[in-house]
Amino acid sequence: MQYLSTIRVLFTMFPEIKTQNLVTGRKSGVMRQNAPPQGRRMGETSMAWLLLLPFIGLLWVPFYNFETPTLFGFPFFYWYQIAWVPISSLLTYVVWRSKRWGDEA
Repeated sequence: MQYLSTIRVLFTMFPEIKTQNLVTGRKSGVMRQNAPPQGRRMGETSMAWLLLLPFIGLLWVPFYNFETPTLFGFPFFYWYQIAWVPISSLLTYVVWRSKRWGDEA
């Protein structure tokens, strides 16, 4: 479920991403009515890079494939993965809050 919210945040921050129809192979160029101006703010783009941290931290298994140190009897292998659940949620929230929803410009 968290991956869906991550994808939703990415599509919200980058509305010019065109989706491809798998049946016809055509790309839809539909953009939202309240799309941000072409010159996005630097902070919004740089904050979106934070969403890659959970993927990098969890996809490289040799980094956390250890038994020690243990936490409440759980080996490092398990509690490291469980620790990424609230971390990922927090990162998604931070990126979402950094997004400026109203265009004052």
